[in-house]
Amino acid sequence: MGGAVCVSSVSTIMFTAEVFGKRASRRWWLLLLAWVFAAIPAHGPFRSTRYLSPITVSASLLAGGYSL
Repeated sequence: MGGAVCVSSVSTIMFTAEVFGKRASRRWWLLLLAWVFAAIPAHGPFRSTRYLSPITVSASLLAGGYSL
């Protein structure tokens, strides 16, 4: 679920940049890579909540801030 939220956030950033004629940096995809690399050792319900939730929430907040 968190991975899908990260993909959605990065896609929102890319879409917003395209609509306004800007070029979004490809570095935004590093958020998704950070989530994936954090998910590998932090599998399970207790560790994933502690380590993956901050990345997911940060991605959502950054996408909202970028869209403004």
